[in-house]
Amino acid sequence: MKQPWHRALLATSDCATRKFCEETLNAIGLSVVVVSDGVAAVIAARDVVPNVILLDFQLRDAPGREAAGWLRANPALQSTPIIMLNTASDDDVPPAVARPTMALRRPLVAAALQRVVQSALE
Repeated sequence: MKQPWHRALLATSDCATRKFCEETLNAIGLSVVVVSDGVAAVIAARDVVPNVILLDFQLRDAPGREAAGWLRANPALQSTPIIMLNTASDDDVPPAVARPTMALRRPLVAAALQRVVQSALE
């Protein structure tokens, strides 16, 4: 299901995650804006108003949950799906802190990433 008018914002400082997610999301027709930290995610989200946001749990400048809070503070993004990318060691943080729409655990699988993003866009 190609949706070329949809934009995804991906915030991760991990090169492998960035490349994997960008290729996987491009394969289903999304344009992807990539940033490497939380502050850049807030600025980019204000500029491009994405349809879905993928946040790495561990960003360079702030925890992903904190960046999610900054993004949720923008009225234009309050209903935008936020998908947290985490690891098993990140599970001790209550999801309510970040108010993510969904979470994906590493290692990421292309089919699961596509399914979750497409579901979030519906």
